Amino acid sequence: MNKKKSFRINIVFFVLFFFTRSLLSDSSVVGVMPFEGDDKKAGEQAAAFVLTNLSSKKKFKFVEKGQLTKALNEITMTKSGIVKEDEMLELGKIHGASYLILGEVRKEKSIKELYFVSARLIKTETGNVIGANQSSCEVLAKCSEKIANTLDELLSVVLLFENPDSPYIIKLKLDKGKNPTYKIKEKVKLTFRVESKDASISNCYIKIFSVDKNGSISQIYPNKFSAQKSIALNKDYTFPEEDDDFEWEVTAPTGYEYIQAITSGKEAEFSSEKEKSDEIFRSVGKGELKIFRGIKTVIKKEKLKDFSAERVMFQVVE
Repeated sequence: MNKKKSFRINIVFFVLFFFTRSLLSDSSVVGVMPFEGDDKKAGEQAAAFVLTNLSSKKKFKFVEKGQLTKALNEITMTKSGIVKEDEMLELGKIHGASYLILGEVRKEKSIKELYFVSARLIKTETGNVIGANQSSCEVLAKCSEKIANTLDELLSVVLLFENPDSPYIIKLKLDKGKNPTYKIKEKVKLTFRVESKDASISNCYIKIFSVDKNGSISQIYPNKFSAQKSIALNKDYTFPEEDDDFEWEVTAPTGYEYIQAITSGKEAEFSSEKEKSDEIFRSVGKGELKIFRGIKTVIKKEKLKDFSAERVMFQVVE
């Protein structure tokens, strides 16, 4: 065998092994609830398909299969009705889940019988939806596989930025509340705030990124209109600000958009892209997992051990 080729293969294997181990060693646990819908059996099957698919990747820790289903059935029998989302989140917390996957299955019959499957990834601590996807196809297992592949990438991004030792707590709030929906051409406003567990810290640096439906990432804060580099703790900031010369307007196509914030006590440059003079928001690149892995590399290189991250999501509809 060619020694150079063998050496490259060993390096690739080591990198993949190290990355997988780093996710497995994380303290975060994911729970998958039975999916809702008119057909209870189809909902349970879809959730089982998603859990099996994600488990096979050996990247994440999960609440033991059946625990959440059993607990959910007990509550349903007690209440004799529909279990609310906040009750599901509480169930997830009780069973040690940091993140919960909730979903829905619909079956429609026109020319062909189609399954419509949707899923949301929710952070149990905040109740914020931090990822979502939907799929339609004739075979339930195929839809569930597509959903699982998207959730795999979303979880990989989220776990990249987990840092329980950080003193910072980022709070992001959209003007339409939790997990909102915006119509095309509607205006969006974001309120953000950073708090600290350490009373001696008074300010920090924050960067906020927008991830659009096509996976293109832009740095929306700081931008060419924001004069200050650092922000004060325990103070609300808005984007766009009242005196900014622009508005944040939702554009086509429909789908899901994300806002990712990263903060630390030291300023760092996360983008290698040169800022263009005609850009309001600096383009960072395309491909969420690839870009954010690059940002995590910078965080390690700059030794930003106090970094913290948070994200929120909104859906764009017609």
